[in-house]
Amino acid sequence: MVRLTTFELIHKIQKDENINFIAFPLTPWAAHGVIAYINYLLDQGKAVRGFIGILKHPQAGYILSEKHFASISQSALVQLFEFDRIDTQYIVEMQVAKSEMRRKCRQLYILRQSAPDSRLIKKIKHFIPEIKIKNIILDEGLAMYMRSPMDWLSEHLAVTKSTKDKMKAVICDIVYGPLMLRYLKTKDELEYFSLFSKNKITLEKNNQVCTFYAKAIRASANWIEESTKSIFDGAVVINTQPFYDNKEVFDDADLRVIEHIVNICNQHSIRPVLKLHPREKTISRYDHLKCIVDQSQDISQEALIANLENKPKAIIGFSSTTLVSENVFEGIKTISMIKFIDSSNVCRSMQHDFRAFAETFYDYVLIPETWEEFEEYLST
Repeated sequence: MVRLTTFELIHKIQKDENINFIAFPLTPWAAHGVIAYINYLLDQGKAVRGFIGILKHPQAGYILSEKHFASISQSALVQLFEFDRIDTQYIVEMQVAKSEMRRKCRQLYILRQSAPDSRLIKKIKHFIPEIKIKNIILDEGLAMYMRSPMDWLSEHLAVTKSTKDKMKAVICDIVYGPLMLRYLKTKDELEYFSLFSKNKITLEKNNQVCTFYAKAIRASANWIEESTKSIFDGAVVINTQPFYDNKEVFDDADLRVIEHIVNICNQHSIRPVLKLHPREKTISRYDHLKCIVDQSQDISQEALIANLENKPKAIIGFSSTTLVSENVFEGIKTISMIKFIDSSNVCRSMQHDFRAFAETFYDYVLIPETWEEFEEYLST
C-alpha cells in the first residue's frame, strides 16, 4: 500500500478538483464509520471521490488493510494509503503552486474520530484557499458520550511526564479544543456522524446514523471463515478490556469476575467464549480459563456477530463499546459486570468511567448487582 505525507496528500487534492473526500480511520470500528458515511453521501446523491488514509496505531501499528474496505460501493472512487505525517520536499513546490491556483469553490469532507485535525485544516486552507471544508466526526466509542473535557485532560495528564507536555495538554483540552469546535460549528464546518446525540444528561439514538452503520457492518465481513463464525454461534461472549496492562484495575479483580462467569456458563452447559481486547498484551493471564479464547484483532466484534445466523446468547463485559453497539444493532442481551469489581481495586479515572457508563447506558445494558441477579439475566 502506498504511503503519503500530509503535503503529498494536499498536492493530490490540489491537482484534482474532483476530490471531495478524505478519511483517517485507525481501527475496524472507524472503518465501519467511513464506509457508513460514504453510503450516506451516495444516498444523498453526492459523488464520492478521494482518499482513505489509514492511521498508525501507537501500540499496534497499522491495523487496517484493503480487506476492511472491500465492501465500499463501486460508485465511490477512493484510494487507500498509509498516512505518514513526515513532510519534506513538497513544501516549496506547493508554495509556488498556491499562487497559481484560482479555481471555483468546492467542498471537501474530512472524516476523523475524536476531533478535527486543526493542523491539517490550516494547511489545506493555506494551499487550497478555494476549498470549503466539512469536518465529519465519526463515532469513537462510548467515551465520547461519557467524558467531559476535564475527564480527557485527567487521562492525558496521567500519561505525560514533562511540565511542557502537561501545559500543552491543558491548553489543548480545556482552551483550544472547545474553542475550535465552537468556531467550526458557527462556520457550519462541523458535523457529528455518531450513534447517539447527548443533550445535557439525556442520550438520544440517531436512528439514521445507526442504520447506515448497521448496513456497513453487515457488508464488511464476508471474508470471515466459517470456522471462526462457529466459535460464536449461540455462545456467551465475554469481552475483556486492557485493565491489567493499563494499570486501571488491581489485584486481578477483573480476572476473578471473568473466572466466575466462565464457571457459571460451564455449569449451565453454555459455551463461554472470551473475546480479547485488541490492545491487550498480557494474554497469558487467561490461559487457565476453561473456555475458548479468541485473539483475532483484524475484525470488529460487531462485524463478526452481524454475519452469524445463530447469534450469541449474551454479550458480557464491563464498560466495552460492544455492550451498547450489539444491543443497538442486533438486539442482543448485554450485561455489564462493573458492580462486581470492588472500587478499592479500581483506579480513580476508571471508577469515574464505571459510574458514567451506568448513568449513561442503563437503557441499553443490564447491570446486575448480585450473582443471583446475573444468573437470572443469563437464563431469561
